[in-house]
Amino acid sequence: MSKGAAAKRPTIMEVARLAGVSHQTVSRYLKFNGDGMKPATSERIRTAIEQLDYRPNLVARAMRNRRTGRLAMLLPAGTAVSALELLAGATAAAHEAGYVVEVVTLGGSPQTWAQRALELSDSGLFEGILSLTRMALPAQRPGSVPIVVSPDYDDRMRGVGELADASHMAEIVEGLAAYGHRRFLHVAGDYAHTSARQRRQVYLDTLRRLGLESHGVADCGWSAQAARQAVLDLPPGSGVTAVIGANDLVAAGAMRGPGSAAGRCRRT
Repeated sequence: MSKGAAAKRPTIMEVARLAGVSHQTVSRYLKFNGDGMKPATSERIRTAIEQLDYRPNLVARAMRNRRTGRLAMLLPAGTAVSALELLAGATAAAHEAGYVVEVVTLGGSPQTWAQRALELSDSGLFEGILSLTRMALPAQRPGSVPIVVSPDYDDRMRGVGELADASHMAEIVEGLAAYGHRRFLHVAGDYAHTSARQRRQVYLDTLRRLGLESHGVADCGWSAQAARQAVLDLPPGSGVTAVIGANDLVAAGAMRGPGSAAGRCRRT
């Protein structure tokens, strides 16, 4: 929006004139969403706001009462499919509590992220800030906007902590064993990711615990084509009857390979 367009934004005084009330009444309507007002007065203000397309100045509102109805979620740059589900859940939970969530991508080096979080805390635009990656924050000032750190991703947007939990790998192996499978192939992910390393280890540990056999581990680096090739490369008589994929992508690739083993590929 140009500076000229920004200057033409309607003011609270214009809303008040159109609605035939004082600007204090409009301010009270905005603050309490019309609660406690006469229905006719509330309706006139609502109509005036819609006609003028009035948008409250969030910074000014925050300076008055520290309420903006906005929360910030901080993420490192990168992509992670798991983030979509996490953000959807956070957004829904915030909405139920009367807030909206804005995602802020952290640029620069990890050493600068704490300072960025503090700047956002001081901006007056948010009522709370959640960082989904590690950062070393100094002691927060009394009365400042709270910053909560939940280290779900590392500085390259790779899942850590609960997102890297591999316990379900054991459940999958146990379930397949209950169906009579005894020899497995694991198509693994990129070992730069904690999740890939842990899923590989739990796969091997579970096989040893149950006395089952592993034909091997194919290092696929999250590549569907590499997973498909791993199944294609299974020699005749390998004895593999179940393939376990480290994620949906490699599992889908393995299922494109020929043979009965590909048909029983499971993801983790």
